[in-house]
Amino acid sequence: MNIKLTIYTFLKFIQFIAWELLITTILFLTLTIYFYNGENTIKSDGEGYYDYLPSIFIHHDFIRLNTDQNSHPKKYNRIASKKDIYIDYHDKKVNKYPCGTSILLAPFYGIAARISHNTEHNSDGYTSIFHIWVFYAALFYLFITLLFLKKLLLLYDIDKLTIFLSQIFIIFSTSILEYSNQEASFSHIYSLFAITAFFFFCKKYFLSYRSNYFYWACLFLGLIILLRQVNIIIIFFIPFLAGSPKNLKTGIEEVFKRTSMLLKGLLLVLGLISIQCIAWHLQTGHLFLYSYQNEGFNFSNPELLNILFSYKKGLFVYAPILGISLLGLVKLCLNKQYYLAGTWLLFFSVCTYVLSSWWSWYYGCSYGLRAYIDFYIVFFILFALLLNHLRLWLKIPLLAICFLTIPINLIQTYQYQCYILHWIDMDQEKYWKVFLETDDKFRGIVWKKKYDYANHETLEVIDLYNEHLIPNQEKTLLQISSNRIKNQNLCTIIQLSFYNSFEKKNNTSFTLEIKNEYSHTTHLIQYAEEEFGTYHKGLYDFNINGLNPNQIISLVVSNKEDTVSLKDIKLVFLKQK
Repeated sequence: MNIKLTIYTFLKFIQFIAWELLITTILFLTLTIYFYNGENTIKSDGEGYYDYLPSIFIHHDFIRLNTDQNSHPKKYNRIASKKDIYIDYHDKKVNKYPCGTSILLAPFYGIAARISHNTEHNSDGYTSIFHIWVFYAALFYLFITLLFLKKLLLLYDIDKLTIFLSQIFIIFSTSILEYSNQEASFSHIYSLFAITAFFFFCKKYFLSYRSNYFYWACLFLGLIILLRQVNIIIIFFIPFLAGSPKNLKTGIEEVFKRTSMLLKGLLLVLGLISIQCIAWHLQTGHLFLYSYQNEGFNFSNPELLNILFSYKKGLFVYAPILGISLLGLVKLCLNKQYYLAGTWLLFFSVCTYVLSSWWSWYYGCSYGLRAYIDFYIVFFILFALLLNHLRLWLKIPLLAICFLTIPINLIQTYQYQCYILHWIDMDQEKYWKVFLETDDKFRGIVWKKKYDYANHETLEVIDLYNEHLIPNQEKTLLQISSNRIKNQNLCTIIQLSFYNSFEKKNNTSFTLEIKNEYSHTTHLIQYAEEEFGTYHKGLYDFNINGLNPNQIISLVVSNKEDTVSLKDIKLVFLKQK
């Protein structure tokens, strides 16, 4: 009987998690086949979030009160080499990133460390096996996030198909694709998990006022703050989760009526937050500090429009599914659910104001507006409420539009990883110039550097005149000795220019080579200075570090399918004044 009950319970559990397993498996296969770079998940800010683990368990340099160049040279040199992670706090070095992400990564780090111990020698915690297990960690917490999302939406009486569609869109129509892959060590996926769980237990509390749900909510609130302190703003979403002013008032009253429950909840929150305080104390001797030092918020000048609509990183530009979800506010108002609409807008306004006030409102080199990833669940509650109550004749066209956001996001994530989208410097012109382009010839096209030629002086101009190339022709346009260039050691730019119509379909390429030292291949469209398909003078600057005597400089053009004409070809050698 017990065996039958155990089997039945296990089968029911598998049935409950089946859709989440399927979505996570599809995500894993998508990332592995088309995007995955398992040796590059710990980098940039993510290295700071992760470095607590190798610092404690491998390098033993977590406590640095007495670490100086003379007494502990290895520790000192390692910390000094990570200047973007360990910043100066008075006369000490402190990891500026919170430790919460490392705590959630710890089990996966332990597995990687055990494998590394058996297969590698003198691992520093950054070999490929650690990158791979950080990737697995992100997938695991996404899987748990999907489960909590389902459990939360069920509390709103959302039908199972709508829940499944919401889970599909949150994974495949947003920046989650990138931040579960190459940026898997960043805090965002783990914050999304913690916030989704927090929402579920808050909602359960307001439905029953049971103390165990309150304790769980407090536990996850502490984790949210431990992961990223600014995310404490999530408390502004509690009125929405309460569902009504009456429920909110009753829920708060119940907390203050039960003194022991309130104290235990506070202890859970403060207990988790204290982990960071202890870490700071061990590193600096201070329990409380602001670890970002010279970075902060400019609350008098929030970039509200930019953070939402800019081509640089705008939330709704790079995740249009979130913009579609805002239609849920209209639906709430039409249903006269003004309290829900108002409290949702309250949180969104506070969140956007705070995030857009950060000194770098675009949050550095990233795909889309990554700071919102933590709060995606806010949008998808609204999205599910919208979809659940739409009539079929409205639901079908809306879903058709929503499904279009999946290939757009897949392509743009690919573009971001392949240097087709610029990591930090996109604008309207660049965005539409490469919109949905995936061919290799578009790699680097919006990264093309512009120089101030007023600060440069011409050393030599070589006229190559005109060329008419037939399909499948490769031709050497130039082969000279560097001795021909006066003051060749001062040369910093070799500029190739010509007139052409720069058609997108053209696959002609140019290779500039300085024998045994430099070789760079560029495609014809990368020379365009104006719109594609317009006849004009295009150019490309090859950046070099001077020329040595007797070096052979060659320029080879390789034409592919189409006939191409190049007019007034010039090679100009420039030096900086």
